Amino acid sequence: MRADSFADFFSELNSGELVIKPVVGANGAEIRLVATESKLLLRGQQALDPLATVPLYARADFVRDGQQDFLVMELELIEPSMYLRTDSGAPMRFAQAIDQRFRINVR
Repeated sequence: MRADSFADFFSELNSGELVIKPVVGANGAEIRLVATESKLLLRGQQALDPLATVPLYARADFVRDGQQDFLVMELELIEPSMYLRTDSGAPMRFAQAIDQRFRINVR
């Protein structure tokens, strides 16, 4: 994208401000399943607690603070890549969760 094309976005979005997030690679790092610390799982749950309905998918990005605790950096409820390939059972569990949510909400 060229810098001079940004003006079109300001006009099209009727906005005076744009946020641009670059895509950065890390030497071919791969996305894979890892064991999660219990404190991190707790912080993830706490990040979702204010929501009236728990989403079928959420991704929370955290950073460690000076006391080795976790702080929410980003909470994504819409994600183009849901990382289902990191666990062979994940696609089926996600399909079952969608099916279960649909059945509960139509009754």
